[in-house]
Amino acid sequence: MAKSVDQLLHAQHISNLAQAIVCVQELARDHYSLVIALKWVVLLVDLLESDTQDVRLASCNALAAVCMVQEGRDALRSSGGLRPLVMLLGEGSRSPVASAAAAALMNCSACDTCKEAIAECRGVPQLLALVREAVSRTNPAGNNSKALGFSASSILNRAAAGHAPARVVAEGDPHDLRSPGECKAAVFAAGALMNMGGVISVQEKLMAAGAVPLFEAVLRISSAGDVVATRANFMLSWLAVASGATSGRPQQQQQQQQQQQQQPPPQRRSITLDYGAGSVVNTPRLDLQLPSIASQQSGGSALTSPQQSQEQPPPQQQPQPPRGASPARGKPASGSGARGGGAAAGSKPVTPSGGGKAVTGRA
Repeated sequence: MAKSVDQLLHAQHISNLAQAIVCVQELARDHYSLVIALKWVVLLVDLLESDTQDVRLASCNALAAVCMVQEGRDALRSSGGLRPLVMLLGEGSRSPVASAAAAALMNCSACDTCKEAIAECRGVPQLLALVREAVSRTNPAGNNSKALGFSASSILNRAAAGHAPARVVAEGDPHDLRSPGECKAAVFAAGALMNMGGVISVQEKLMAAGAVPLFEAVLRISSAGDVVATRANFMLSWLAVASGATSGRPQQQQQQQQQQQQQPPPQRRSITLDYGAGSVVNTPRLDLQLPSIASQQSGGSALTSPQQSQEQPPPQQQPQPPRGASPARGKPASGSGARGGGAAAGSKPVTPSGGGKAVTGRA
């Protein structure tokens, strides 16, 4: 089967081409790896620009089935299929091709890389245009908008807020919807926008395209359980957080600047140290009291500050005894007699017979 389908795709006979693409769609649901391996995604992307509506519709449905998995999303993005899908949204909410293209983009928007790529292809305003058309097609008689005094055309004009949609809806279009959720194109478009709403760059594009008043209009005219209204409410929560964070940043920065200006600068005290003639250094004052440390060694001196060393007088030297004078009792004399072994002048050594120390007596 795969071989015959491949031959029909490459032959590109209009009579059998749509049926071959339908076969690709069936294969993509269960054997997506085969579709990717045979490079049928590239052929499907080329067929998006076909002049035959059935071929474009079948190609969009097949790509939507392939993009159910991440490998298919990567293959579609690398093949350049996002921009043709976005361009097919311009056929309007009544076109089945635009609905199928929105479904393919909704499946692709599950990938973070594809979210930004769709936004770069101007996918945000095109997807919002489908939701606007669904709002304009909604019959106000079947919901509470008539009781509130709103009509579908007036709600659409208010939702636009000066931003023209990608496709202008004629004023004479009939209101064939009771709620926006009955439009499949709007359902898929809202799903794609909801998947993309977590990206900051997409949020900025949504607010710039007037998404907030549009989603509020959807909530006003939708019936209970409407899928578009549920997704619009979810996106409003995204945009409320984004707008609050954006508006709160300048206020926080201004408050921080005011607090910094109100705080006085820190006071620094300095002292002047004179290290000699012509050298004066200002250093920060340190309120530290260092006690003097006395030396534990004999003959050492205490460590004092320079001011204490200038105020204290030098220590007085004690007079030395004259040379040759008798030393204190109990200490040997330091004279020549002591070194020579003789007695001092005026004394006789008495040597006991039993040996021992000499006893000095006076004459």
